[in-house]
Amino acid sequence: MWIRRHIEEIRDDPVLRAFGALLAFTHVLTFITWWKGPLDLITVLTSREVICWPFWEDCFRARFLSPDGVYWLLRAYLALSVASMVLFARRRWAALAWWFVLGLTLLKLAIVLQDFQLRLNQHYMAGVASFAFLFVPEKRRFLKVLIAFFYFWAGLLKLDPEWLSGAALYLPLWFFAGKWLPVVCTYVVVLEIVLVWGIFARKGWIFWGTFAQLLLFHVMSWPVVGFFYPTLMFCLLAIYPLDRSFRSAPAFTGGFTKWGYAFLALFSLAQLVPHFMPGDSALTGEGRLFGVHMFDALVQCEAYAVLRRPDGSSARMNLYKPMAARIHCDPIVYWNRARALCRSPEHGTRFTDFDLVLDSRRSTQTAATPVIRLENYCASNPAYRTWRHNEWILF
Repeated sequence: MWIRRHIEEIRDDPVLRAFGALLAFTHVLTFITWWKGPLDLITVLTSREVICWPFWEDCFRARFLSPDGVYWLLRAYLALSVASMVLFARRRWAALAWWFVLGLTLLKLAIVLQDFQLRLNQHYMAGVASFAFLFVPEKRRFLKVLIAFFYFWAGLLKLDPEWLSGAALYLPLWFFAGKWLPVVCTYVVVLEIVLVWGIFARKGWIFWGTFAQLLLFHVMSWPVVGFFYPTLMFCLLAIYPLDRSFRSAPAFTGGFTKWGYAFLALFSLAQLVPHFMPGDSALTGEGRLFGVHMFDALVQCEAYAVLRRPDGSSARMNLYKPMAARIHCDPIVYWNRARALCRSPEHGTRFTDFDLVLDSRRSTQTAATPVIRLENYCASNPAYRTWRHNEWILF
């Protein structure tokens, strides 16, 4: 009965059916990224080196798919995504479409949890929007507010000297450089924190002006973040012109059910978790698993192990691995790489144990900050606490 009410709400609202089709299309975008992106799924899921999420530290034991198996998994994922889009085209197919979106969302979550390298802000935002679409009542009104909250919290994250100066950008923007870069980056913060609420204005010129600025923002972000994020946000933003074109649902008046308020509160609390952790979360990474994963700072790092050989000598082994700019210096990566080194056949023959070192700095800093100094890593076998500060991460 509870699920039936959600299905009926979607079935009876053409805006929600159109938005559901767009949510299904975001899975097509995910397929394209996993198929031919810079980090293709076949490479990630069949690699010997696994970067596990800290709450599933032995995820490497669950690797059982061959390259052909991942290939057919991706093909099935694409087929289900396209089928979901088609199902939303007919009102009488709404129930099946609802179940398809739920299945796709859970399948995507299961895949992303296979490796920390698959973490992307796009998956986070699409997943949150999908669960709201599936399970929160008053969907049309709620989704409009939720998507505005995406921008608001992303804007707060960008209240950082590196973002405001433009130093956080790891690739150049179109048309803007030099003295104009801080102006543009500051404008983005104002847009996301303040101007975005104009999307709820009744006056057309305010609404369309705000909507156009959001579209322009994502178009301009294309050379920095690639096609996936702007295209996904175009899909999510479509709820606003769709809602304005079909006024069968009441305009937002500020009221939701208790489930809507609970969802927004939980989402907002998740964004605050990094602020409860000590130190610079851009360097320590602590708490950032739970919130939007925007780049607020460009971090550079050096990671290595000091191996102790059986004969008493020592050797330095570089552990740094180029990855996506938002995770390549995260302590989770080197916690994983060190654990893998402890499991290697060379442990006990080539080396008896090692010390793990990670030094990181923001691009605007001249001196690196010690983030990890762990002696006898294999013997100490440090655990990663997801919800609490890890004593072995320095700040």
